[in-house]
Amino acid sequence: MARRYYYRTFNEQTGRELSDRMADLKRALDFKPTYRVLDIGCAEGLISLELAPFVSEIRAVDMRPARIQAAQRLAENLRIHNVQFEIASLFDLTLDPLSYDIVLFLGVYHQLPQSSRERALRIVLHSAKHQVAIRTRIHRDFGVRDTILNACREEGFEITFERTYESARARKTRGLRIMQDWFSHSTTTLHKSLKLVASRVTASTFLFSVAAQILCV
Repeated sequence: MARRYYYRTFNEQTGRELSDRMADLKRALDFKPTYRVLDIGCAEGLISLELAPFVSEIRAVDMRPARIQAAQRLAENLRIHNVQFEIASLFDLTLDPLSYDIVLFLGVYHQLPQSSRERALRIVLHSAKHQVAIRTRIHRDFGVRDTILNACREEGFEITFERTYESARARKTRGLRIMQDWFSHSTTTLHKSLKLVASRVTASTFLFSVAAQILCV
């Protein structure tokens, strides 16, 4: 469905990557017809639109207007009506504790300033009733994995799926047209990324801790 858009608009490699991501998400996440899903940093909405038939509703946000517009056009073309796209960042949202059954936080963490990452991660974990899916690059900072795992455990989650993988990105650089045969060359960058799903152990324990914090204020 939406995967065909990636194959057609971008390239085969990108289409394969989306297929791999979808396979991991469907295998690791427990989607139910009554579930509400929050997709943070949804880009063109490809993953949200693929998951739409399996859940009740999806709220998908991205801070780049062009990507939200593309997502809305694609949803209209595919006649998918249970995905709401918004131009917003995570910090623009008002999220109550346990307000979404599943939260997707894919490809966002490593793009945030270092000073905002822990706050963002806590917001994501607080808002998830059942599961959180996180994907982030770790090739420049291998301590990221421990930071995320520790935060998940502190917030009452256990890691139920984890995968580390590498992907190569090739970029062709050209010289002057008249001498491009001499100066043209490709550079390849290797990205190491972490994909994980964290599942909340018990929502009741979390609610009790939130209530205790409120009473202590």
